[in-house]
Amino acid sequence: MKLVTSILLIFILAHTNVYAQPQQYLFSYLGMKDGLQEEAIMTVQQDSIGYIWIASQNALQRYDGKRLLNFQHRENDPTSLPSGGISGMIIDKQNRLWILSGSGIVGFLDVKTFAFHRMAIRHPNADFAKTRPVLHIDKDGNILLLFPGRGFLTFNEQAGEFAGRFNLFSLPQNWRLLYFWQDADRNYWIGAHEGLMKYNPRNKKISYAGHNEENDPVIEHFAEMRTVGFAYVDQSKRFWLSAWPNQQLVIKSFHPGTGEDKEWQSDILKTLKGIYYEMHGVTELQDGSLWMAGYNILARVNNKSGTIEPVQNNAAGEYSIRYDEIFKLYEDREHNVWVCTNKGLFRFNPSSQLFRAVKNVKPGSDSAYTNDVNDLLQAPNGEILVSTWGEGVFAYDNQFNAVRSKILPPAAQKTGLMWCITRRQNGDIWQGGQDGHVYIHEAATNVTTHMDPATFEKSTVRQVEEDAEGNMWLGTQRGYVYKWTAATKQFVLLHKFHGIVSRIYHDRENHMWVCTDQDGVYRLDPTGNIVETYTATSGKGKSLRINGAADILQYNDTLMVIVSDGLNVLNTRTKTFKYFTVENGLPSANILGLVKDREGYLWMSSSVGILSYHPFRKKMSTYNAADGVHTNSYNVAATALLNDGRIAFGTNHDLLVFDPRVVTVADFVPPKVQITGFALMNKPLSVDSLSKLSRIVLKDHEHSISVQLSTLNYQNLYDIYYMMEGMDKDWVSSGKSQEANFNYLPPGKYTFKTGSRDSEGNIREVTTLHIYIKPPFYFTWWFIGLLVFAGIVLLYWFDKFRVGRIRETERVRTRIATSLTKDMSTTLGNINLLSEMAKLKVDKDIERTKDYISQISNSSNRMIEVMDDMIWSINPENDELQYTITRMRKYAAQVQSKYDMEITFDVGEKVRELKLHMDKRHELFQIYKEALLNAGMHARSPFAQVSILCEKSLLKLKVTDNGRGFDTEEVSFGRGLNEMRKKALLLKADLEIVSEMNNGTTVSLEMKV
Repeated sequence: MKLVTSILLIFILAHTNVYAQPQQYLFSYLGMKDGLQEEAIMTVQQDSIGYIWIASQNALQRYDGKRLLNFQHRENDPTSLPSGGISGMIIDKQNRLWILSGSGIVGFLDVKTFAFHRMAIRHPNADFAKTRPVLHIDKDGNILLLFPGRGFLTFNEQAGEFAGRFNLFSLPQNWRLLYFWQDADRNYWIGAHEGLMKYNPRNKKISYAGHNEENDPVIEHFAEMRTVGFAYVDQSKRFWLSAWPNQQLVIKSFHPGTGEDKEWQSDILKTLKGIYYEMHGVTELQDGSLWMAGYNILARVNNKSGTIEPVQNNAAGEYSIRYDEIFKLYEDREHNVWVCTNKGLFRFNPSSQLFRAVKNVKPGSDSAYTNDVNDLLQAPNGEILVSTWGEGVFAYDNQFNAVRSKILPPAAQKTGLMWCITRRQNGDIWQGGQDGHVYIHEAATNVTTHMDPATFEKSTVRQVEEDAEGNMWLGTQRGYVYKWTAATKQFVLLHKFHGIVSRIYHDRENHMWVCTDQDGVYRLDPTGNIVETYTATSGKGKSLRINGAADILQYNDTLMVIVSDGLNVLNTRTKTFKYFTVENGLPSANILGLVKDREGYLWMSSSVGILSYHPFRKKMSTYNAADGVHTNSYNVAATALLNDGRIAFGTNHDLLVFDPRVVTVADFVPPKVQITGFALMNKPLSVDSLSKLSRIVLKDHEHSISVQLSTLNYQNLYDIYYMMEGMDKDWVSSGKSQEANFNYLPPGKYTFKTGSRDSEGNIREVTTLHIYIKPPFYFTWWFIGLLVFAGIVLLYWFDKFRVGRIRETERVRTRIATSLTKDMSTTLGNINLLSEMAKLKVDKDIERTKDYISQISNSSNRMIEVMDDMIWSINPENDELQYTITRMRKYAAQVQSKYDMEITFDVGEKVRELKLHMDKRHELFQIYKEALLNAGMHARSPFAQVSILCEKSLLKLKVTDNGRGFDTEEVSFGRGLNEMRKKALLLKADLEIVSEMNNGTTVSLEMKV
């Protein structure tokens, strides 16, 4: 029985030759093009909020998933980073970021205030001070400085310094420390030039070779090891160690419970195909997987096989990893693994890469074929057949291990340029190929038939589909649709459409749907007649978005989903369309394949990754490289829903396989959105300081705000929304920038809100900021009150001024009227007296009577002139000085005519623009008249010059004649000269009269205007 079983097992293995493909990992990359200061990244840490801190030798940066914030040393600023670069970085349990500089300065950076706090180091001797230390933190949160080849110092919080007096234990005499680590049981393992040492803090016992106080099997097993550079205990209690005894590298693992002992260095070298490597250590992830990293090595330890699975470095491809040396692996709270290399920072998540890339391979070989995968199917026995363009058909078992097919002979698999493959209900397999070739493998006879029907006209067969009656429908590259009738086994040409047939689909009513790439979609009845045609010509809601369609499926009894510039959902009863495209939330309209899973989700291969959408739950998700989606290049309608519910998409080079039940998260709670940056008028402010304020108070001119947002999640991406209450009526998507920008916020009170939507579309965990922008001072109550008061005062002043002006005008008019009345009274009295005298002398003294009449005439003319002057003066239309000058010229013409003299004027340009009140005009004009009249009447001057200028707010009037003149010392001023002086006083003007005998007279007046 045992012999039969063995033979049977050998037979099965020989005929299956199962080849299991290794796990592939996709990496996201962060380099200098993304803002890194340097590509050689030494280490990363994640703080309690979620920020990733990135340290290179000369730079420290904070990453929020979108933006990098830079920190550097600033001269004369002790709160900035120390100079000399960064040689170590860790974060402690108090969320302090400890920094060790290249110059030996150590301290911590407050991750909220960004202030650096330096701590003292008490070196026990000069040898310590000369040694570059290593920063370390143990599982209890103790901060240590390790001095390779010397010893270590421990930080004390109360003393604020590193010193040996705070160490938990002392090294044996003359031991030279190289490595320090604490296991889950709180035992300390120390690697040194002298070997491996263990310190148990519970009983304070120290064990090492020759002094094994606890009889520890690990110490006993590695007693001969020297120059121990690494020691680690994994979750399975297996002890790992690397050392250089006898100048040769040894990498070993030992399980004290089972006694299993293994050396790894030779296996690693063999797996790496002889490439030189240096292993810096083993990193254990939270899922228990072990990874080796170092120079020229990044590899996962396969615990089942006892081998390592290396990740190829410097491989081609967008999502590969490039490195010569890996300095550190760091796992964050999402289980992302950050890989610090000399060529940038890479990130991957082994447990979240739920999409699997399957390369096409032959049984017993690991050589991959990169031909296009155009179609695939799974038989009832679980066997999966993959049709490619150029290498025929590949066969796999249910786990995509390459096998020798049981349903398709080798000859039928090597049919070359294949476009489609389908399995009939009777088990027959049909393949459509290049140039009109069709291959039919009959399950009953196990015979493969090759046909090249003349009716195909050498047109490539792109689609083959079976209807409910067992008939086969074929679509070609030229748009021809054929029907093969099972009863007659004959091909009949049904239609010649314009465009490539991209998909033929059989619905529940036994109708065939034909999708073309540029001629719309046709629905055919079982006989082949066109029942309905759908193109982009019938208007919105009645037609496709474009004339081309890549794929189609029946969602339920009434809905057909057609891929045509997004999703076109056709209600077959109402003949109306609804659309889901980039305009209402679809990440990309370029969809190539469509599959419906058992939960009603539509899965799409697209140019931006894999998309899933539930038409009724309105839930949309995108999956990309972080989830294991290794490509965005897919073939049209190359899809399959496998027997167990998994989905497969054909790509340009391989397959993408995933289980939607594992990928889909039905009810998820998004993380809280963090405000990672706040800029006011383009100047960044401290978010930590702002978050402590109950309300951010801004000045009226501080109205431009930019808020940077992040979920601080690096694996699962969530759309971020925001709302500024008081301005926005609904939630606004922050888009790819993850920023909220407000270029102008009017004064007022605002509440800024931000969050992400959950699976039901509701905003969860809202983060808020209260903002108050002060109004400008001229909008404040006190200023408005002051304005009202000032307005009242001003109105009162204006009214008082107006009344004063009226009164002043009345006084002037009264004065002018009084003066006129006085003159009129005197003149009329004189006229009356002269009239009486003329009456008495009319008969006796004719000459005297004539003289009296002449005087009466002069007095009358003078009275008329005075009245005319008064009327002219009180008219406000004459306030402009140009009208006064006109009147002056008119009066000068009268004087010229009467006294036979020449009068010239010199008038400045600015004078014409001046305005004078009537009283000033009146007095000025009277002074002018008196001066000019004296020049003509008394001085008998043949020439006079009148000058009117305006200089420095002074109006200057000068009347100069060349008449007889007078001696100002001997001649007392008469009525006319005295009147001029009185009027000058009224004008508050300076009047000067200069006269010389026989040399003329000059009258000068200066007054302010």
